Amino acid sequence: MGKEEYLMQLSMLEQQAREIQQQVSLVNQKINELAVLKISLEKLHETQEKEFLAPLGEGVFVKAKLEEKELFVNVGSKVVVRKSIKDTKAIIDKQQGQLEEVRTELEGNIELLNKELQKIVNKARKEESEGEGLADTAFGEAGLDEAGREMEVQKGKKKGRKE
Repeated sequence: MGKEEYLMQLSMLEQQAREIQQQVSLVNQKINELAVLKISLEKLHETQEKEFLAPLGEGVFVKAKLEEKELFVNVGSKVVVRKSIKDTKAIIDKQQGQLEEVRTELEGNIELLNKELQKIVNKARKEESEGEGLADTAFGEAGLDEAGREMEVQKGKKKGRKE
């Protein structure tokens, strides 16, 4: 296989890994948002205050009075139902669990891509060492080294999040 073919394969796999890593980041962001929501619900449950500032959106608040501690929760398909704080927290826990499963699956996909990248790099290096003319090209210097660095970056992101 020629250097262009290796570089094309490596480039495609690296792009796929980057896209999946972006999806992992979005899932992590959603998990964090749900964790903050749970904390807010706990504070609401514990508070004795009747007046508070309710967020309307991006840095905009309105003064509100708390008449009851039942919530209106969107349960999907634009259906809103009344839920207690306890029930709402259970829904959030379920959503977090589902997101964590998605994250695990995405990270598994990144690991598979990294293994495939490593196979291609190893195969190209083997061909290079067998003297198929790749040693005299920039492929051995730039392409394979860049692919190796990208794999290490992806592995580092995964390990850094787990620690």
